Amino acid sequence: PEPKPDIKPAVPIDKLHHYILNRDMGKVELQLPKEHFDTLPEQHKDLLRSEFSWNKERGVWLSKNSRVTYRAENAAKTIGARGGATKEDVHDAAKKRGVPYDNHQGFMDWTKQKTDKQHLDDLNPGELKQVQNAIERGEADHLKGLTPMLPSGRVEGQEEKKMEVQVSH
Repeated sequence: PEPKPDIKPAVPIDKLHHYILNRDMGKVELQLPKEHFDTLPEQHKDLLRSEFSWNKERGVWLSKNSRVTYRAENAAKTIGARGGATKEDVHDAAKKRGVPYDNHQGFMDWTKQKTDKQHLDDLNPGELKQVQNAIERGEADHLKGLTPMLPSGRVEGQEEKKMEVQVSH
């Protein structure tokens, strides 16, 4: 069922409670710990139960329907969760704009300026969404055309030169 208009959105629970579209499963994944679910008003619990099932193995709520995700997204928004992003979403945004991202020191430095974290693996869905939105707004376009530098300072694709030392007798 559609979220009822008389259910008012909850105050956002916490900046870590996000929902994303899990591309592998084709379902909405709601990151809301079970103990936080227990604190929700009964009408919000009923709404979540109607659209999601608790997945013990993953520790997340998964939408019941993989073909119609808008109802699950609306339910998540109603309880105060925010839309997030995945690493793949960030990669797709960077590819579309021609921004280098894979093992690119400039991209990692830029990400650290945006989020205080250098690696996408360390970001929560909200922070990933922040990075994705910034890329889509063109804020990372200054990285286009830069030679990908690995954290070691080596240029990607460049062979390391071995220094030969000659000892004279």
